[in-house]
Amino acid sequence: MEELLLTKIPVVATLTAVFFLLTAAQTLHALFLAARKNARPVSAATVYEALLVVHLYLATATMLSAYANHGTLLLHLRVTALPLSALLWFNLALAVMGLALAIRYRKPVMTWEIVLFALCSPPVIDAAGTFAPYLFIADAAFLTFRVSAGLILDIRRFRNSITQLSAIEAVDRLPEGLAMAEKSGRVLYMNDAMRWCLMELGFATDLSDVSMLWENLCEIAKRGAAPINDVLPEGVRIQVGEGNVRLFKRDTAEVNGKTYRRLTAIDVTEEKRLNNTIARTNNLLEQANRELEESLAGVREVARNEAMLHMKERVHDTIGQRLSILHRYLEDGNSNPKVLDQVTDLVRSMMEDLARTDDEQSPTELASIVHAFELVGVRLE
Repeated sequence: MEELLLTKIPVVATLTAVFFLLTAAQTLHALFLAARKNARPVSAATVYEALLVVHLYLATATMLSAYANHGTLLLHLRVTALPLSALLWFNLALAVMGLALAIRYRKPVMTWEIVLFALCSPPVIDAAGTFAPYLFIADAAFLTFRVSAGLILDIRRFRNSITQLSAIEAVDRLPEGLAMAEKSGRVLYMNDAMRWCLMELGFATDLSDVSMLWENLCEIAKRGAAPINDVLPEGVRIQVGEGNVRLFKRDTAEVNGKTYRRLTAIDVTEEKRLNNTIARTNNLLEQANRELEESLAGVREVARNEAMLHMKERVHDTIGQRLSILHRYLEDGNSNPKVLDQVTDLVRSMMEDLARTDDEQSPTELASIVHAFELVGVRLE
């Protein structure tokens, strides 16, 4: 492996920098892989990616030792120095593990990296002679592509996946306030919306104990600084800031078998606005209903008066004459049976006329009038 010590300084320096950056990038990739929710922490793929970090670290140490030109390739640690020729056998073991994973997961694309790992083992480096630096150049070129592609995919997957940090960030951005505390009242978590609500109500910005917070909220609502403030069965409604109404509710939540206090501040501003709009609409409907009832009462009175007037006209025009004739006949005191039969018919005709509807034609009414005048000796044509 002494040929590596004869490599030109610019080449060794470049390879050292590349392998160092690749070591850092592969470390991030291994951490991303281990942090994935759907991946097992002890899976063979995760172990393989972690061992690849060791491979890159050994390559970096090899190039750094060749750059320092100590005459022997050594891995200098804090307390000792180890010969790199013996440590590079690790690459052959990594190639064997990669081959096993390629067969198990049916990934022939891993063939290139398996071959490169095997080529970076001590026997191949010694056999390559002056071409040994090219083995590390090929290894650096391939791993630059592999590690960069893997890291880019990790970043995209991280942006589109739900992680613990993204979940906390999502809760922080909620418009509804949320606070979690232990039974003793010590605050464990409070999002930005809840912190803003409490600050608007005059509480401390660094509130760490909420043991008396609910009682204080009830007191604020009872003071009635705003007309909308009230203590309701479902919670405490308080106006927070200018035109913002919150309904504070408290309950408990169980997480991992442990019970915590939970306080929420629900934004009911829009709901309150809609309720006010509905109330105003109901008032307008009630007023319109009253006006309609008054109008209907007026219509009924007009109809009743019109019916009375029509009845008076009818009595005067069709029945009045016969009543006058009947009255005159009664005054004469005529007891002729034949005439009495005619009087009976006259009274019957008057009753029928009173029961007859307005829309009926009344040719019989004229006949009745003619017959009535005949009783007093007047003949009508």
